[in-house]
Amino acid sequence: MELRQLRYFIAVAEHLHFRRASEVMHIAQPSLSQQIHQLEEELGAVLFDRNQRKVTLTPAGVVFYQKAKTLLRDAERALEDTRRVALGHAGLLSLSFITTAALEVLPSTVKEFQSLNPSVEIKVLESAPKEQFTALYERAVDIALVIAKVEDPVFDTLTLARYSIMAAVPDNHPLASQASVSLKDLSTEVLIVPEKHPFPGLHALIHFSFQLAGLEPARELNIRLLHTGLLLVGSGLGVSLIPEVFSRFQTPGVVYVPLDPPMPPVEISAVWRRDGVSPLLQRYLEVLREYANQNPRTQNPI
Repeated sequence: MELRQLRYFIAVAEHLHFRRASEVMHIAQPSLSQQIHQLEEELGAVLFDRNQRKVTLTPAGVVFYQKAKTLLRDAERALEDTRRVALGHAGLLSLSFITTAALEVLPSTVKEFQSLNPSVEIKVLESAPKEQFTALYERAVDIALVIAKVEDPVFDTLTLARYSIMAAVPDNHPLASQASVSLKDLSTEVLIVPEKHPFPGLHALIHFSFQLAGLEPARELNIRLLHTGLLLVGSGLGVSLIPEVFSRFQTPGVVYVPLDPPMPPVEISAVWRRDGVSPLLQRYLEVLREYANQNPRTQNPI
């Protein structure tokens, strides 16, 4: 059974006249009659009662007419939906993000993308860096917003923002009243840092900075997500080093203090598989590139 046979049948069923149906469908009447005959043979049912005066639907034809309209409508909708997905106008975009990206990059770019592509469904998932790269390797997500230096031929990357680093300390800690703190000040404290993962991220940046200063944290507590670390700081369990963007949001019991001398900035990047750039992902990448071009944080941290 072919879609064109369904269209021919529906035309005859609605006009109840083979000649008129053939004119509407722009096909010779003998060819139309042959297509209907082939359809009836395939179905094993007579669809039309034909005589010299009129054409009428048989009971089987009445049932098939309703089914044929539904089949044709569904087929045409499937074709249209497929075309829209192929062009990046519809479908599902799966995105993984870290907490830092949720503060500026994620809401800004997703809102812009949704305004340009209202028919696209976006699935967002907050994950720790290790989970983000596992999902990328396994193609469980299309793109990830990460803090990491990625050197892997599997991936392409785009820097979206750079942030300076601040210290987060309990509000009742002696360092909370200081105009600035140094890594030496923090080296005797319990340092709450993200867990280590295969690609150098904030964990690696913090330890590199301590090594440059000739220091080493006395004690360390690893967490998966930065906002979890801030909650622990607020509970008095230690201090943390976080991107300065977090200082805009008040966490109970936490005071943010600048570093002097400063650490190198941390970067938020988009990461995606080079072999997995669908039209839909390409549209989101266009939004991300525009965001990066217009974002002063891409060039110089605040």
